[in-house]
Amino acid sequence: MRPRTQPLPGARTLRASCRQRPTLRDGALALAASVLAGPAAAHSFGPVYTLPLPFWMYAWGAGATLLLSFVLAAWWLRAPRPQAAPWRRTLRRPWHRPRCGPGRALALGLLLLTLASALWGSPRAPTNLGMTLFWVLFLVGGLYAAALLGDGYRSLNPWATLAELLARLLPRRRRPPLRMGRRWRHLPAVALLLGLVWLELFGRAKPLELAWLLGLYTVLMLGGAALFGRARWFRHGDLFALLYRLLGSLAPLHWRGRQLTLRPPLLGAEQLRVRDTGLVLLLLTWLATTAFDGLHQSALWHRWFFVDLYGWGLRDWAGSNPLAAYPRMRAAFGWWNSAWLLLLPLLYLAVYALTMRLTRVAAGSGPPARQLGWHFAPSLLPIVLAYHAAHYYTLLPVQGVKALTLISDPFARGWDLFGTAGWLQRTVIPEVETVWRAQLLLIVGGHVAGVWLAHRAALRIWPQPAVAARSQGPLLLLMIGLTVGGLWLLSLPPVR
Repeated sequence: MRPRTQPLPGARTLRASCRQRPTLRDGALALAASVLAGPAAAHSFGPVYTLPLPFWMYAWGAGATLLLSFVLAAWWLRAPRPQAAPWRRTLRRPWHRPRCGPGRALALGLLLLTLASALWGSPRAPTNLGMTLFWVLFLVGGLYAAALLGDGYRSLNPWATLAELLARLLPRRRRPPLRMGRRWRHLPAVALLLGLVWLELFGRAKPLELAWLLGLYTVLMLGGAALFGRARWFRHGDLFALLYRLLGSLAPLHWRGRQLTLRPPLLGAEQLRVRDTGLVLLLLTWLATTAFDGLHQSALWHRWFFVDLYGWGLRDWAGSNPLAAYPRMRAAFGWWNSAWLLLLPLLYLAVYALTMRLTRVAAGSGPPARQLGWHFAPSLLPIVLAYHAAHYYTLLPVQGVKALTLISDPFARGWDLFGTAGWLQRTVIPEVETVWRAQLLLIVGGHVAGVWLAHRAALRIWPQPAVAARSQGPLLLLMIGLTVGGLWLLSLPPVR
């Protein structure tokens, strides 16, 4: 199990061995660590944590839980259910949101504060306010808040605010110069997600990198809005708006205009209109990159490359002396990781496409496999959320709370603007056993929710309960495989 020990995403790249030229001693230590790293049951914040039970028992238990949830869903859901559950209702006195001017101004101010603190704040990632605001609160805490409270980011999007302000200064055009094709309209967001994950995993985790990232993202957002139109671009091309909208569909709160309504949790995902493979690829990329984040820092992954691949064929290229070969192996390891980061989402897409073909075969009829992939894509959302939370939620108690301290001194000048500079001087690290149990519940619970949503989706295509249940066999096997695989990744020992 790997609870997050780093204060910020990407902080592991701050190690000197990743920034300086490797030495012979580094090579010997790396190869020795790869060879000696035996199978351990779990990760921890400090010493290796041994699971209370053998891993195979967790794997069988998780698979049995998903199988039982499938049986219960097939027995309970005997007919197509409407998307809106019976108890969905609008509040008697609808709560109207105030005009979003102050909220949008605050969001824009936070973006500027993040950029300014990244440029002129502390050079160390853990003590830089911008790093905590962006990597932890915005990309972790904010997404979880959207899954619970709904997508409020759509009204507060600071990049949309900048685009609107810029449009008021420039002459108006009747129509944007370019059109976004329906088939590929989400591919820019997929590319942005891959770039963001690459920077998080293999970047130097420096505040200056964050400043460059925010500046480049701002240019891309303003340019995309100018070329394709603000409404269409920020709905399909803005990565962060997409992530918040997707997870916000799982929330029991739904914002429609200025009116707040209640709905059953998870069922908002059924109202997502997936009409292109690009959005499916975005979900699978999010899932694959989260899994790769856990795999690439494990001892097993390093042993595969530095020991197995070196012995199987790279010895002739890098040199027969392991110490002398280490610099070339270390450089090749970076390319190896980057290649797998790009390849893994395509592998996930291929497996998902095969599952949809088998689903159609199992049902005996139905839409083409591509349309089935669109139809069942919302059932992946609880799984994506569970994977993300299992890997990253520990950042909130470890580093996210530090924002209360850093906000009083955003530029590391010794200030105490709000009287909180002396707060939370001691880092609170969750118990390892508690983290493992939470990860176990998240992974299994996310897949159970996915099984339930998938069965509801199947009933909308095949109203006959027997056909719908039969069609879900391949997808059930896929979810069991993802569950066991996710738990296995969390149980891998980290490289030392």
